[in-house]
Amino acid sequence: MEVENCVRVSTPGDKTAFKAFSDDLLDEKKKKIFMQVVGTAMHLSQYRGDIMYAVKEAARFMSAPTEMAWAMAKRLAKYLNHTKKYAHRLALLETPTHLDVYSDSDWAGCNQSARSSTGVVVRASGLVFTCLSQTQPGLPALSSAESELRAISKAAQEGIFVSEVMKSTGIDLPMRNWTDSSAGRAAAKRLGCGRMRHLDAGALFIQGLVEQKRTTVCKVPGTENCSDIFTKYLDTKTFEKHLAAVGVCDTTHMDLGQVVTIGAIVTTREKRTMPWKPSAVPLSLTIGLASMMVVKGERESEEEDVSEGKSSMMFWLALLFLVSMTLRQIIADLSFFRHVPVLPAVVETSAQATQPEAPTPPNQQIVVARRGEKYHYSRSCQGLGFADLDGVTVRDLCLHCARRGY
Repeated sequence: MEVENCVRVSTPGDKTAFKAFSDDLLDEKKKKIFMQVVGTAMHLSQYRGDIMYAVKEAARFMSAPTEMAWAMAKRLAKYLNHTKKYAHRLALLETPTHLDVYSDSDWAGCNQSARSSTGVVVRASGLVFTCLSQTQPGLPALSSAESELRAISKAAQEGIFVSEVMKSTGIDLPMRNWTDSSAGRAAAKRLGCGRMRHLDAGALFIQGLVEQKRTTVCKVPGTENCSDIFTKYLDTKTFEKHLAAVGVCDTTHMDLGQVVTIGAIVTTREKRTMPWKPSAVPLSLTIGLASMMVVKGERESEEEDVSEGKSSMMFWLALLFLVSMTLRQIIADLSFFRHVPVLPAVVETSAQATQPEAPTPPNQQIVVARRGEKYHYSRSCQGLGFADLDGVTVRDLCLHCARRGY
């Protein structure tokens, strides 16, 4: 998909323009390209909230992509081509007092299934922890109030998750749920389903949290609800207005030494270990970095007598430890990052083998050859000591042996 010299687009999608395309299936060549584009965008959308909804809509056609899905992927590729320097910004504007959870829904937004979309943003004092764009599961919502109530309950679940992660680091912030729906807000504050008897327990999850005083449901104007960007294709003005609110910024003219950013597409690197994977970091590190920055904000506000240099040094040491532990886990999980030397000879196990095996030299292990097209370090696949092998890498081992780090 060539988009290097394409016309610049300011949004990742346009619902009106997509309707002009047919529902004819793509040929095998286009289907393969479509799956590659959407697959890469799915990974990048973890750190680029501006493309999350567009990726979600395109991914719905992964099993049977059509001409309309091809137009979606092409529009998304054009947008990414002109926003390579956009990244997720982790910046704490002030000392946080609440964990704010924004939610919105687009009732019956899908023309094919009449299902609604849910958008969620979890943030604190301008620091965005996580975003979500999801098609509501189950049967389509029968009213906008039901759709909004489902979105509020899903947002509450995401907020509880982030709140528990923050509590594990010693930060306890009261949670507030923000919605622009008066009907959804009223349904969340009462107990029981009322007239909406068809609702299940999942949609009423928010009511239990309100009763336990674990959250407060608040009203936000529809024009100021930043989660709207995850429920529908917006016009250029509204789309650009919500970019900063969901943590997306343009790093072209920014001093990256003053702010932590992740997710920007790297184009200057000539050789990469994994060319199929965009330059980004795991979501666990995103939440970890965000939590550390919140800790820094509270520490600086409570300990005013501590010198600025000492506080900054302690923060960066803790941050360095967090990054090193995360990178260590990544290296342990990705088997092709490590290589193991191999024995010159590999013993073939066969039911027809009648000759006795040669004695094993001391302090040296035998590799059981290819059981299920993978090598193992023992017949029971429990792993023995390190074997000095020559020519077999970790990717040739079974999953169990490879994860144990032999």
